[in-house]
Amino acid sequence: MMELEKEKTVRHFVTYALLASLLLMLSGCGEKEVGREKERFAPTDAAVLLFAESTVPPSCLVFSHLLITIPTRLSEQSISSRITAYGKQEGADYVLIGMSRQSDRNPDSILFNDYGPDTVYDFGADWAGWNFGFDEWYGQGPLVGFEPDQLNADEPAFATTVMTQAALLRCQPE
Repeated sequence: MMELEKEKTVRHFVTYALLASLLLMLSGCGEKEVGREKERFAPTDAAVLLFAESTVPPSCLVFSHLLITIPTRLSEQSISSRITAYGKQEGADYVLIGMSRQSDRNPDSILFNDYGPDTVYDFGADWAGWNFGFDEWYGQGPLVGFEPDQLNADEPAFATTVMTQAALLRCQPE
């Protein structure tokens, strides 16, 4: 009788293991959504930095959410020129700057980490705020002021590495 119970238990285990394996294999058989390629825009001649959501023109589309990591040694002018150069290269008319906070990273140069979106959307109708990159954003230090008047001098802008939220905006008709 004891042997019969053991055999029954082994059969149940084998049956469940086979079913679990079958489910895992079948889960990969359906049609998979292929990751969409990010929409690309032609480079622009100018990308203007904006520091307030209220200054974004109503016709703008959001096509990139960014966390920008800025090393301490960069001058104010260098930060401005590198962010606008990146925006122009990506096809932005405007780069909207959000909040900034101290970062525990120590990059050699400015870093642009893109967080989507999967599809371009209308800023005026669909902007939901700075709802991206939380995995990186919340692990950083205290908030740091980053204002337009910090972009003119040849002095370092920050005493520490800073992570800044940004969004790339396209406002030209295609």
